[in-house]
Amino acid sequence: MITDLLKLARPHQHSKNLFIFIPAFFAFQLTEPGLVFNALVAFIAFSLLASAVYVFNDWIDRFEDTQHPQKRHRPIASGRIKAPAAFSFLALLLLGGAPRPTHYH
Repeated sequence: MITDLLKLARPHQHSKNLFIFIPAFFAFQLTEPGLVFNALVAFIAFSLLASAVYVFNDWIDRFEDTQHPQKRHRPIASGRIKAPAAFSFLALLLLGGAPRPTHYH
């Protein structure tokens, strides 16, 4: 099941989220630890939220995907991931990617 959850999250798609680091790169601030840390946190959060969208989209498209020659092998369309696991995983991804306050007043 872990392999199917990873396939569902599509981590290979997260490379495009590296664009979050571009402003720091062009500002010559990649050696600034606080800025890099914040960009890394943003990258992780954005990747988790993107994965949540993939899970939700796969759930919405599950019936159509069963008719597609390639997509029918996806974890939800194939039936390897059932609704309780899909929605639990979706909730974890949303919680993991939710913004958190950095300080309190």
